[in-house]
Amino acid sequence: MPRFRTKFLYWAGIVAVLFIIVVTIVFNILLGLSRVRIVQAANAPLNDRLDIGYIGYVFPNIVVLKGVVIHARDSLTPGQRLSIPTVTAEFSVLEFVIRQNVTIQKVKFYSPYVHDGYFRDFLSRNGKQLMTFLLELPRINFRFSVKEALWDFTRGAGSPDYTYLNFVFSMRKEAISVHGNVRRDKFGYSPARKTRWQRLATGMPWEFDFKGLLIDEGILIDNLDIQRKNLYLKLWGGLQKGQLRLNGFSFFDTYPREEYQVVKAKPGGRIQAYLQKFKKIPRGVSFDDKDIYLIDLDCLARLDLPKVHVERLNFSLNDTPVSINGDLLFAEPFPVDLNILVDPARSKTFTLKNLQKIQWHVTGALVDRIFTGDNDLSIIFDKAGNPNFPFERIDGSLKGLQFSVDRYARPELRVGQGEVIFRGAEHLRRLALENLRMSLNVLNKKLRLVEVQAPFYGGELAGKFWLTMEPSTSRIDGAVVLSDVDVSRLDELLFDFAQAEGRMSGRVHLTSVPRFNLDGQFDVYNGELERFAFFQWLADTFHLPSLQKIAFKQVSSGFSADADALKFQGILLKSDDVNIDGYFNVDKNNLVSSYLSLAFSKRLLGESPKFRPILKIFGEDIPAVIFDFQLSGRQDAMNFQWLPSAHKSMIQERIPNFIERIIERNIDEMIAPAAPAQPGQEQPSGP
Repeated sequence: MPRFRTKFLYWAGIVAVLFIIVVTIVFNILLGLSRVRIVQAANAPLNDRLDIGYIGYVFPNIVVLKGVVIHARDSLTPGQRLSIPTVTAEFSVLEFVIRQNVTIQKVKFYSPYVHDGYFRDFLSRNGKQLMTFLLELPRINFRFSVKEALWDFTRGAGSPDYTYLNFVFSMRKEAISVHGNVRRDKFGYSPARKTRWQRLATGMPWEFDFKGLLIDEGILIDNLDIQRKNLYLKLWGGLQKGQLRLNGFSFFDTYPREEYQVVKAKPGGRIQAYLQKFKKIPRGVSFDDKDIYLIDLDCLARLDLPKVHVERLNFSLNDTPVSINGDLLFAEPFPVDLNILVDPARSKTFTLKNLQKIQWHVTGALVDRIFTGDNDLSIIFDKAGNPNFPFERIDGSLKGLQFSVDRYARPELRVGQGEVIFRGAEHLRRLALENLRMSLNVLNKKLRLVEVQAPFYGGELAGKFWLTMEPSTSRIDGAVVLSDVDVSRLDELLFDFAQAEGRMSGRVHLTSVPRFNLDGQFDVYNGELERFAFFQWLADTFHLPSLQKIAFKQVSSGFSADADALKFQGILLKSDDVNIDGYFNVDKNNLVSSYLSLAFSKRLLGESPKFRPILKIFGEDIPAVIFDFQLSGRQDAMNFQWLPSAHKSMIQERIPNFIERIIERNIDEMIAPAAPAQPGQEQPSGP
């Protein structure tokens, strides 16, 4: 009996092997003969071309495809394609035996390659067909996985730029899920090696996890988590009849502690080891210790791929409401047309209480990590929040703006041409910008450095701003240096108290801690001052024509401004006929305090018939006559006082007191506010 059993098993094994061999040969022959029809059937719904190098069968239920390539029908460019070296598909043996129906249950891609530029074009040509195919899949148990997909972002002759992707798609009747990870690798130039470029490190991976439910003409998004060591995003919502609804929240630290890890193990093993140690975000998470947090996200968008129309995207960014709407086109280039509204007035924690609203309209396109476009920006202030703030709104128009983000360089912003308009209750100032460059340097987790450089009205502007990002309070410290600026071109920027010419240099320093403060110094050399209000009054009143236009050697002053006062210290004017020095301050209640000393040369005073008699008082050893005075009281109704001095005493001995009172009264009238113009009358220009 044992011998019979052994012989039976022996022949049964031979029959089984022969059966497997015959079935394998037959199926491989059938698949080989059907390869053309299979390719044609797969190409039918696509606008691109699918090619399959080889189709084979592995007992009992696996079909293997080799050399799968998808490319544009009119192009065979090697890099512009989707290629999959190996594809395996598993079908149900029971379904095939009972019903002679091939039902695919598992599909796996091994090491596929896709170029990002081609994928964007592919999506624009086939996006609708793919969406329809996914939504019309039969409700069966199905699993699709991709292992070590290589996504090529390389542009030009630069370093390789690859992203590796792993994911698994599962469907059980109506329930679907997708989970996986993605990472970007860093490369370095190595002339000693044959390949020149060497992978130096494995990028920090992102993990994603999606769960949803298929519904009529759409999908219900139960949960979408995207995680990285310094970021967490959670979304839920749905997609039905091309309409996407999303809700969720996110937070992240802006400076990760560890950006890259040196490769010491196989990439897949290191990723799995890292993800196993990744801590999941607990429910009820607190945002207090996060640099940036985004909550109350509410999105409604219309998908007509490759076009996306965002009807609304509302969220709260660090307790500041933000609203976005507009259009996107997922193609190459990647164009955008968006309206962005930031509403600090509705924030309980925003530090600048008078900042009411920010409106931003941006149009342009993203190509090779460089965004190029035009921007219109409006910043609106609330006068009640800070009555001393001089502006009601700031409007900016930036043309030819370029913003580049390269992981091998600092983020940089360039503006080809722009204009900023500062609007006040009674004045309007314009600032012209040209070839502006700004770069961002992340120094550490909390400290950022913004550097600015641009031509500025015939000279140069250079600045540095240090931004300290704290969870509770942020801080800004900055310095701007102006070099060799043409003062005559600043008419639209400065207040029209005079016309001036000359070359100006200066510096401005600002800080926000413990409160906002602005201070600095400016110097103008070898210029002319014309129609200066005070000199104009002196020239008309005392017949001093040389004061109409003064050639000066230097005009300079220090200044500081905060919530309590605006101060000009060390005011200085040097010329052959007139010298001025002193200070002038205005506090938050518009009260003025000042001291100014004017020195007039004898030659200048000799032009006036009223001053010629006085000149006889001073001997040849006194080259100039000095007048000391102060302005005080409210800024709109200042009082003039001629201060005691040695020169004033010498004059008082020779002239009656009433002449001194006349001078003071005339000055009071000159600095008093003008009466409102009557209808039909022209309003006289103020100083």
